[in-house]
Amino acid sequence: MKKRVSWAAGVLFAVLLFFAPASGFAEKVLVIDPGHGGKFSGTCGLTGNQTGFCEKSANLIVSQKVRDLLKASDINVYLTRDTDKAFASFLSGEGGDFENRMKIANGFAKGNNDNSVFISIHHNAHPTNTYVKGYETYFYNGVDHAKPEYPHDPMQIKYLQDNRRLAAEVHPTVLSKLGSVDRGIADTQSFYVIRNAQMPALLVEMGFMTNREEEARIKTSDFQNKAAQGIVQAVTNYFKVYEVYDAKNNKLLTEKSKEKALDFAYKQSSYVRVFDKNAQKDIYAKNAEYTVYDKNGAIGEFYSQTDAQAFAGKKSGTRVVSQKTGYTVWSNYLPAKYNLYVSGVKKGSYYDFEYARSEAQKYSPNAKVVNNKSGEIVHSNISGEKVTRSLDLQKMVGATRYETAINVSKKMYPQGFSNSKAEKTVIIATGSQYADALSAGPLSRIYDKAPMILVKGNALDASVKNEIIRLKASKAVIVGGEAAVSRGIETELKSMKIATDRISGEDRYHTNRLILNRLGNVTGYFVASGRNYPDALGAAPLAASGSWAIMLSDTNSIYYDARVKLKDKHAIILGGNAVLTSNIDYQVKNIGPKSMIRLGGSDRYETLAKVLWHFDPYLNSDSIMLSTGKNFPDALAAAPLATITKAPLILTGEEMNRSIEGFIMSYGGKHHIDEITQIGGAVSSEIAGETANRVR
Repeated sequence: MKKRVSWAAGVLFAVLLFFAPASGFAEKVLVIDPGHGGKFSGTCGLTGNQTGFCEKSANLIVSQKVRDLLKASDINVYLTRDTDKAFASFLSGEGGDFENRMKIANGFAKGNNDNSVFISIHHNAHPTNTYVKGYETYFYNGVDHAKPEYPHDPMQIKYLQDNRRLAAEVHPTVLSKLGSVDRGIADTQSFYVIRNAQMPALLVEMGFMTNREEEARIKTSDFQNKAAQGIVQAVTNYFKVYEVYDAKNNKLLTEKSKEKALDFAYKQSSYVRVFDKNAQKDIYAKNAEYTVYDKNGAIGEFYSQTDAQAFAGKKSGTRVVSQKTGYTVWSNYLPAKYNLYVSGVKKGSYYDFEYARSEAQKYSPNAKVVNNKSGEIVHSNISGEKVTRSLDLQKMVGATRYETAINVSKKMYPQGFSNSKAEKTVIIATGSQYADALSAGPLSRIYDKAPMILVKGNALDASVKNEIIRLKASKAVIVGGEAAVSRGIETELKSMKIATDRISGEDRYHTNRLILNRLGNVTGYFVASGRNYPDALGAAPLAASGSWAIMLSDTNSIYYDARVKLKDKHAIILGGNAVLTSNIDYQVKNIGPKSMIRLGGSDRYETLAKVLWHFDPYLNSDSIMLSTGKNFPDALAAAPLATITKAPLILTGEEMNRSIEGFIMSYGGKHHIDEITQIGGAVSSEIAGETANRVR
């Protein structure tokens, strides 16, 4: 049997996520500790006792400015205090201010310590010399000044090199912003907060409040803003590195150069992975044996199946896939529906037909695989024991996109329209561009399951004309203006005694609004990009077979007269922010929909997978439609077909997407699939075969 290696093995996994901690998440975190607070005022410098502006106030102002500057970033910022307060009535010892302060700080990093940073902000004082001024940075090195009477948190030792790297980022950046005297980076102190931080940690002294000039500067918004800007820039740069880890999650290398990190990883003989700390995802894994997927994609890579299953078992809706074979070897949501029998004795159960078949071949000629849900034999190498599972792969494939649409029409109405059919209507759309017809699929529903016929040029092809005659159509709903479907075609239809009704707006969005008006009262709307076709295509069969419509949107805005239709309706925004910006969410929400959700993935297939999973509880068909996700014409014709078959549409590329694969396997486990309809010739026989093998 051919192994599924075209997408299972490989070297560069650009979309894999990190080797996740037990909590199953990772995000960039900055914990800011405004030093002192409450009764512990810190230094009051030269004038603080008169003005009330002491160190605790200066620390808090800078900390809050750091937080505010990072609000729009992907770094989550937490402050140990956001008001003037102490954490206890005394400083050190059990239950003291330092201890309680660090419990709060470490709580923000819990489970995500490797991707968190702690910075304690202070302002300095000199006991005798008012001329001393400048900026200092302190980090803990775990060796010098490490004394039994000043114990450190055991977790802090893991981050000694990170402390040094963080200091090297923060110190020169802040110094440059402030233009202060450089008093250097020091590891000569064992301050409680930095030796007990369970993450990389620093303590910074922004300036001396006992120096008259520096105290005056510290009080200014200019100084405070520059101090905050320096910290923000430095922390942002701190995360812009690539880390290399081994199978035990030990960090082998930290490198600013992606190329150097990858080069190091390539040279290793055992398992390693390269983690993009800024993007928070793995970009390379070498010699990883197993990948864990949830319904949205990959969530971790592991060297052993035991480790992979242990991690996967902590989340619902997961499966473990062998990278060598591509087989699903474990799952907590897929049914183990394939039983292997050897000489009449059950040998094992499998989630994956191809895995079960490969095991059966080891026991030839005495083995068979049975679908334990239906009792059918799906594979046998036993003499006289034949396969009883019947799965029909129908190909709606024409020499051109126009012929393919005709074949779909014939599938829908093999005998043409019946005499009793109230609406003998066809939908006419251009096959050369998608803009007008993108949202037309649901029209099939209101015209009594009308097929969609694609046309080109200024006249009807003979095959198109013959199909309209074969159907015994009496009406044609034309979608788009004369630039899309010419006047000549409309005239020709009329000459055939076909009544015509054109839906045409000034542009694709206006045409869409006219289509929405025709559809009338619907349950909900898919909000999809009018600039590209994949997201709308995947949703069209669901909209056509249900009571939904497709609302086209520009990247940043939905036309208001379309938008108002969303009030008290369900709204599903399709695609990520690169497709439709967050401004679309704002516009939809402000209208007052009954519900609103965004379903978007890293690409068209991930988005489609999310849509399919979302509607999975409502899908109940014994068939699946299969078409290419790389072009639009074939899939356009699939929406009307769904009004009859109620089948979901699976869009594929050159390889099967893992999230879509998971959906197919789950869907095939719940339904007895007896037919796969391939629409168009762009789907490879290999993909069609793989799809069939997921539902046998």
